[in-house]
Amino acid sequence: DSGYVLEPYLMTPIRNAPLDSPEGRYTACHCQTRNCVERLFGVMKSEWRCLLKERILKYAPPTAARF
Repeated sequence: DSGYVLEPYLMTPIRNAPLDSPEGRYTACHCQTRNCVERLFGVMKSEWRCLLKERILKYAPPTAARF
């Protein structure tokens, strides 16, 4: 994924790997997992709006804790 800087601990998909090879299966699993994580981020951002880019709290923490 080009959205992240390459780090030694970061697992990345293998480009142009044949689908029937171990590398291709790894890439398919990697892409499916990334898709699930991206959807989860979307759900979290819609549930907790303060996670959006603005990162502005709509309510003060004591007020929000009462909900």
